Amino acid sequence: MPDDRSEQRTHGLTSTEENFGTGRSRRVIRSDEIFGDQTSALIAHGDELYTLRVTKQGKLVLNK
Repeated sequence: MPDDRSEQRTHGLTSTEENFGTGRSRRVIRSDEIFGDQTSALIAHGDELYTLRVTKQGKLVLNK
């Protein structure tokens, strides 16, 4: 069975691209690569700024 994963190293972070049977690959980014030792991160999308944070229960919440 062929491996549908390919690792890329960018700016010191390892990301993975996976093909989930759709014929298209999607980039997988580990949350610890985004947060480091923090519990929130800012994400710029177009002209908007969003906050991605980890809850006490370990879930992710995205707010505008």
